[in-house]
Amino acid sequence: MLTFEQLNDIISLCEKYDCWLLSDEVFRGLEHEESKRLPHVADIYPKGIGVLSKSYALPGIRVGCQPK
Repeated sequence: MLTFEQLNDIISLCEKYDCWLLSDEVFRGLEHEESKRLPHVADIYPKGIGVLSKSYALPGIRVGCQPK
């Protein structure tokens, strides 16, 4: 698991190179110590994208756009 400092380092790199950050946070919330829980990437980085399925009990759902 990442530390908050490691996550900040990754976000800094994404900002530097203008990248999107895709974060598979499917096991977020299962930490033994809630104090070590990291924030959702989408909450702290404007170009951050997290997962949807586990948070809303929707396993297997796919979200995206159809081809033109």
